[in-house]
Amino acid sequence: MYRITKDGNLFAMVGTPVWVLKQANGSFCLCDEGKAEGLVINGKVYHAEGLPEIEGAETVSIVREDDGIYAANLIALLKDLSDLKNAEQFRKALQIFAGSLDEETAMAVSTIYDPYEVGKAYAVDEYFTYGTNEVGDPQLYRVVQAHTSQADWKPDATPALYTPIGLNDKGYPVWSQPTGAHDAYNTGDIVDYNGTLYQSTIDGNVWSPDAYPAGWTIYMEE
Repeated sequence: MYRITKDGNLFAMVGTPVWVLKQANGSFCLCDEGKAEGLVINGKVYHAEGLPEIEGAETVSIVREDDGIYAANLIALLKDLSDLKNAEQFRKALQIFAGSLDEETAMAVSTIYDPYEVGKAYAVDEYFTYGTNEVGDPQLYRVVQAHTSQADWKPDATPALYTPIGLNDKGYPVWSQPTGAHDAYNTGDIVDYNGTLYQSTIDGNVWSPDAYPAGWTIYMEE
């Protein structure tokens, strides 16, 4: 994890920084850390302290943090892959951690959540995955009513019990900050951003419509 501070205060925690480099035409492109001038946080470019200045960009400091108990359990597991006790402890630590996340953060680590099960007692606000989203990642759901799941109460067809995370009420994905080229938006992708639908006009789009308007156009449903 990386701890990002701004004006001495905690600003964000990210798993993988989205590093960017300013090009000659004034736009930004994704790059490796060694070539970076700044990074993207919530769709906005920030200058990273210690790197070349970016005109007009606010400065943030970024420091890598020790993940504590999660890292310790993972290291123990990697040392002895046959040690089921360590594996189970690590899984439990992840699940405890995952249950405390907000929706935006949970979406970024959706693969750590258990898949949907029939016959399981679900509690309100519990997360699980079912199917895949538009970029091929597990689709995350949140339970809105405590119940025991049944085969005919499918998550994608029972809104009274489950809410899909990252989708609006019409099924369009809600814009979320890409973590790199692998999940950046491409030409033609449609997102809901603050209640308005936008369509990406470029590939490798890691910016929000506010941060880089030229990369998006308002989408009107037919």
